[in-house]
Amino acid sequence: MIGRSHGVNADTLRGWCKQAAIDAGERPGTTTSDAQRIKSLEVEVREFKRANEILLAASSFFARELDTATAVVVQFTDDHRARFGVEPICRVLTEHGVPIAPSGYYAFKTRPACARTLADAELIAHIERVFCDPALGRGISGARRI
Repeated sequence: MIGRSHGVNADTLRGWCKQAAIDAGERPGTTTSDAQRIKSLEVEVREFKRANEILLAASSFFARELDTATAVVVQFTDDHRARFGVEPICRVLTEHGVPIAPSGYYAFKTRPACARTLADAELIAHIERVFCDPALGRGISGARRI
């Protein structure tokens, strides 16, 4: 009768009364404060699992690279951004000793290559050409000869 006069469904009113009895300790069950705490802990666990996945992926990626230069971190972020997103990756890596901010990631992606990088790429192409050419290097020349 009370519920109908206030426009509340009888089942909703019954649920509220049941929850009030649980919160007061009159009935067994999960209290409202416990339910909120459980929910916040579940969110925290999800965040930890996500951070752990990022770190596992990063450890296998960075194990191949001894130098964690910005280019390597950006490449890792590119490889995993669809799965985790840029901001969570940057946050977790920074928390674990590989400092990079999302703004640094985006700046690196939009910045043109410097003269040294371009010169290095040209030199690498020349070295590979000499090394692989049967008439020049035959694939056996060492660092001094090349």
